[in-house]
Amino acid sequence: MAFTTADLTALDRAIASSELEVELGGRRVKFDNVAGLLARRKYIEGVIETQDTPRPTGTFKYRFTTSRGD
Repeated sequence: MAFTTADLTALDRAIASSELEVELGGRRVKFDNVAGLLARRKYIEGVIETQDTPRPTGTFKYRFTTSRGD
């Protein structure tokens, strides 16, 4: 599931108002406590950061040497 900054904003609003039910990605999610909200916010923030980070592309060359010198 791809998370957006709108999901983070929804979590921030819920945390600020101590509301335990939030809509994330079109689904209503009910948390047991505020600690669950905070943990989910941290997780989503990490996912968004990795989505924004470009992945390295290209080919890699490896050179192996053996004890025989081949």
